[in-house]
Amino acid sequence: MSNCSRPLVTIVTASYNNINRIFNTIYSICMQDYPNIEFLLCDDASEEFNAEKIDSFICSNNNGCIVQYGIRHNETNLGTVKNLNIAYKEAKGTIIMPLSCGDCFIETDTVSKVVDRFLSTGCKVLATTMI
Repeated sequence: MSNCSRPLVTIVTASYNNINRIFNTIYSICMQDYPNIEFLLCDDASEEFNAEKIDSFICSNNNGCIVQYGIRHNETNLGTVKNLNIAYKEAKGTIIMPLSCGDCFIETDTVSKVVDRFLSTGCKVLATTMI
């Protein structure tokens, strides 16, 4: 199945003052074998946020699975719910996966497994601890 026929998956990561932990999270996304990922990072006014460093990290580590990404840094703290809601509204994927800052996908096929489960079951919502 080509990238165009695979649903776009949006992975949303919210961060706040734990930006040093974001790089492991991003790396685990960059190593996914699923070929059609949108990554949205929404930072809620972290003091030491460096969008250029994050952009460079994504570009240097992306294995081709991230086809588009966005990095947003709020100037004022909105709170977790508002911060995430803005990101969810920006998401273009037909499947949205939250991944908290500091969390990582352990296996490189995690996103592929989630998509396969959505496609094989026709479910609208999937909640799991491990697939």
